[in-house]
Amino acid sequence: MIGYGGRQEIVDATNKIVEDAKLGKIKNIDEKIFASYLYAPDIPDPDLVIRTAEKRLSGLLPWQSTYSELCFIDKLWPEFTKDDLIIAINNFRQRERRFGK
Repeated sequence: MIGYGGRQEIVDATNKIVEDAKLGKIKNIDEKIFASYLYAPDIPDPDLVIRTAEKRLSGLLPWQSTYSELCFIDKLWPEFTKDDLIIAINNFRQRERRFGK
């Protein structure tokens, strides 16, 4: 994720869609079509995003993380342990996921 910019990914996808629309390759755009133009379209959206040290996403996967569960750990990345991961996963398993409903 070094040098990744979530907003730039969305702008890049939009520009590619505009180019393909001008060429007649696509006519209607829906969420599935849009997602196919993102940097890694074959990777599923994350179910859980774990963020260390900060209480913000900082532009991390703005499109893909829409329905992700978020976990904020008050540690710097080098201090993050296997036990922290287990706690985050167990917490995630207890959540009721509604996907915006």
